[in-house]
Amino acid sequence: MVQKDELMKVDKYLQTNVEGVFTAVDVTGEIRLIATACVEGISAVVHAFKNIKMPYWLENQRILFISALVNSLKKWLYLTIIIDDAGSGDLLFGVVIGAFRDSTREFKYKVIDVKYFQSRLFSRKLFLKECTKIVSKLLAEIKPKPEEEIHLCRGYIFDEAIQKLTKKFGEDRICRIKVTGEAQDLTEIAYLDEVRNLGYEPLEERENRRAKSFFHMMHWLKKNPDKLKYAKTGWPRLQRYKLFKQKR
Repeated sequence: MVQKDELMKVDKYLQTNVEGVFTAVDVTGEIRLIATACVEGISAVVHAFKNIKMPYWLENQRILFISALVNSLKKWLYLTIIIDDAGSGDLLFGVVIGAFRDSTREFKYKVIDVKYFQSRLFSRKLFLKECTKIVSKLLAEIKPKPEEEIHLCRGYIFDEAIQKLTKKFGEDRICRIKVTGEAQDLTEIAYLDEVRNLGYEPLEERENRRAKSFFHMMHWLKKNPDKLKYAKTGWPRLQRYKLFKQKR
């Protein structure tokens, strides 16, 4: 950038051989007059501003730039309603079905009553029909827009609902996904709030300690036998435990 005579070489736009670096007058060896300095200073600023509006590095990173821009706008350009469940693998309470609108963060939920996971109702898998009804009610309240897709959790509990929704909204608007993020968190929080209302305090980080969480709930039921009516006693494997025998 600096020549042997300690002056800077610039092009006609007053830019040095380092892109994005501009200079003027005294350091370039031109006439050293105040008027000249003012004019060249203004010229350098104008060309520097143009460079900032279209920086040299954008050419090499335009793909990353555009990708980041699209991702930041995705929730507005690609609208979705996400349906998730919480509690289907837990011993206590029924199952929470949550509906989350990605663009507005609107959230609603309803509960599949625990009775559908007890006795003959469970063996007849009537919880699938009840889940379908609840999903339909949630969507009726949220009122999906024509441009919105509906994404359902991959869990078995939605196996029947997916068929009905596909017939109603079309295959191009319905898909099954692994739910993560805020939709999952809000549905999980709703379930935890419901079991806390029973007087039970869930384990911390129970998502990563499923087996321990199951036995933690079972021990709580042993201490609170009056709460057995809130347990999913229809599961056949529970019959190995004395606490659940004849409680199906």
